[in-house]
Amino acid sequence: QKESVLSLHSDMCACIRVALGHPEPQDMSMMTPAGSFCCNHSATFAGSLTEDEQARFRGTCIKHGYLSIGIIPVRHQDKILGVIHVADPRQDLLPPSAVVFLEVIAPLIGEAVSRFQMEESLRLAGVYNRTLIEASLDPLMTIDAQGKITDANPTTEKVTGRSRQELIGTDFAGYFTDPAKALAGYQRVFR
Repeated sequence: QKESVLSLHSDMCACIRVALGHPEPQDMSMMTPAGSFCCNHSATFAGSLTEDEQARFRGTCIKHGYLSIGIIPVRHQDKILGVIHVADPRQDLLPPSAVVFLEVIAPLIGEAVSRFQMEESLRLAGVYNRTLIEASLDPLMTIDAQGKITDANPTTEKVTGRSRQELIGTDFAGYFTDPAKALAGYQRVFR
């Protein structure tokens, strides 16, 4: 529970340094080539550090008796998004094969996290755009490349006398006095 609240700005620990991608000299003996911190006997490791080096560790997991500690960076396109932090009170529970496995799956987790964040951003952008359309006093509608209406605001409903659901899927050009001119206009825009 205490490990759940970490600050990248105010805490000093290997967790933070792995998350930022900036290990310090005291970390190096426990770092893998992929940038993970892995220690199978944290008490021995902590005991080998100078007082100044120990001060650079928040050390909550060590203080609570976790001997096997792994901190694996979760990356997406060379950007670290977070870390996988594993800890066990028993020593030697992080064999190299387990660390390599975690390092292999970490980018997949990073891809999933990035995709989720992107989808959430798109959803919020859609909500924002919908709000703008809804608030407009002018009739607004969106169409696809075939000229079919895909969305309409309440003002469009009032002007046409048709509900949004009735408008969606119908031909945009059909609502103009000169449908051929409307068709030519939106085709030009799409070109």
